[in-house]
Amino acid sequence: MSWRDAPLYVEAYDLARWLLERTEAWQAGSSMRSRLSDAGCDLVEAVSLALTFPLQRAGHLDRADAAIVRVRVLLRLACDLGLVSAGSLRFASGRLRVIGRMVGGWRKRVERSRLPPAADLESQRLGKTQRTENRELAGWQG
Repeated sequence: MSWRDAPLYVEAYDLARWLLERTEAWQAGSSMRSRLSDAGCDLVEAVSLALTFPLQRAGHLDRADAAIVRVRVLLRLACDLGLVSAGSLRFASGRLRVIGRMVGGWRKRVERSRLPPAADLESQRLGKTQRTENRELAGWQG
């Protein structure tokens, strides 16, 4: 399977494309137009990089999470300014919620993979307890 077929990439790409199509009609040079389209592109870029470079995955997922927040805030501002309809805001918010859950779940998995497994922690704890007991026995007998 190609990373282009990954569900998170597909969702992020589709949202970025939707944003670019919507903002294209806005006034050229508009700061809202450029900021919202940049945030959408940042999102799909961060997801692409997270899929491509596993060693830097956590940092790219953090960037994707930040881009989600930026898109959400900018869309709400655009709606308040009359640039985006309430229906479009609801649609995009739903897509952002799905993407955010995917990014959050992946971040948790990445964080868990950095920690030693629970079984290793338990064996380390038991090993320490056993060494302490052995020292106490050696001191008592000696």
